[in-house]
Amino acid sequence: MNYAVNLSRNLWPIFLLIGLISSRHFIELIPNNWQGFLLVSVPTMSLLLAAFLSFKFNQTRFLQALLLIIIAFSLPTELLSKHFHYSLCIAVISLSLCILSFTKDRLLLSSHGLARVIILAILAGTVILAKNKFVLELSDLFSTTALTFPVQLSFFDRYLPANDYLTFIIFISCAIHLFAVLLTTKSVHQGKFFAFQCALLLLASSQATLLTQTLTLTTTAIIIIISVIWLSHDMAYRDELTALPSRRALNQLLLSLGRKYTIAMLDIDHFKQFNDTHGHDIGDEVLRMVASKIAKVSGGGKPFRYGGEEFTVVFPGKTPEQVHTHLDSLRQTIEHYQMTVRSKNRKKNDKKSKEKRGKKNNVNSGKLSVTISIGLAQREGAVKTPEQVIKSADEALYRAKKSGRNCVST
Repeated sequence: MNYAVNLSRNLWPIFLLIGLISSRHFIELIPNNWQGFLLVSVPTMSLLLAAFLSFKFNQTRFLQALLLIIIAFSLPTELLSKHFHYSLCIAVISLSLCILSFTKDRLLLSSHGLARVIILAILAGTVILAKNKFVLELSDLFSTTALTFPVQLSFFDRYLPANDYLTFIIFISCAIHLFAVLLTTKSVHQGKFFAFQCALLLLASSQATLLTQTLTLTTTAIIIIISVIWLSHDMAYRDELTALPSRRALNQLLLSLGRKYTIAMLDIDHFKQFNDTHGHDIGDEVLRMVASKIAKVSGGGKPFRYGGEEFTVVFPGKTPEQVHTHLDSLRQTIEHYQMTVRSKNRKKNDKKSKEKRGKKNNVNSGKLSVTISIGLAQREGAVKTPEQVIKSADEALYRAKKSGRNCVST
C-alpha cells in the first residue's frame, strides 16, 4: 500500500504533462488575444519563476534541467531536422538529463556547479551556431550511415528527430533506466526527470507544433515550481534524518486540535549509552528504524519527531484507553525487531588480505535491539492546553522509565 502511494506521488509530473499537452485542443478554441497571453506571457512568467525558485532554494539540478529543456526548445527543427548536429544535441541533452537525476545539488558558484554551467554553455553555443548556420554540414556523412536504422519503422518516424533511430535508442534507454529506478527506489526526483525525458521527446518530435512545444516548455516550468515548493515545505516541516514530520509540524497540528485528543511521548531507552557504545552512525540507524515503525502506528495516530531520541504521536478524538493497545503493539514491534550491524576491518597493505579476496570478507556481524518507553496523557480537567497535555505525557513517560522502561504509562 505504501509503495503504491509513493509511486503515485512520484508519477504526478507525468500525469500533469499528459493533461496539459492534451489541453492544446481547447486552447485552439480560445480567442486569439487570449491565445497570445497563454502562449507568451504564461510560459515566460512560469520559466522566470521556476528559475528564480530553483536558484533561491539551491535546487540547481532543476535549474540545469530547465536550461536543457530550453536549449532543446531553441533548436531550429525546421531548418536542421536532417542535420547531424541536431540529433547530436538531442542525444546529449537526453544523456545529460539522465545523469543530472543521479547527481547532488551543488552551488552554482562552486567548482562542480561551474563545470555544469560550462557544459550547458557549450550546448547553448552549439544551438547558436546551428541557428546561424556555422556548423559543418555533416548530414551527408552520417545520415545514411551511423544514424540510420537498417529496418524502417514508420510508426516511430513522427517521434524521431530527423528520423534518427540512434538518438531514439539513446533516449529510450535513458527513459527506461529512469523509470526502472523510479519503480525500485524511493527517490523523489526520478519521476520528475522521467517527465523531463518525455518532454524532450515532445520537443524533438518532427511532428510537434509550436503550440505543443510551448505547452511542453510551460509544463516543465510548472513541474519545477511545484517540486521546489514541495521540497521547501518538506525542508521546513519534515525531519531530514527520520523523514517524520518535525516539531514545527507538530506545533501547527496542535493549533488545530479539538477538545478531545490524546498525546503520547515516546523515548528510546538508554539511547545515550547505546550511542556511546556503538557510535553515532549506528545511533542514526536506530533512530531511522524506530521512526519507520512509529510512522506505521495504528489507531489514527499522527507521528512526529520531537527532538533527539524523543517522538510524539497525536491521536485526535481519542482517549488513552482507546489508543493504549495500539501503542503497546508498537512497543512490542520495536522490542522484537533485531538490527544487523556489520563492521568491516580491511588492511590495505596486507598481502594476505589481498589473497583472500573473492573468498570471504572479514565481517563481524551482530544483532542489536532497542526498546521504547511511552507516556500517555489526554486533554481533561485542568490540563486544557496542548502544552499542558505534552507536559503531562512527559511526566507519564518519566513514570514509565522509573517502572523499568519498555512499557506504556498513563
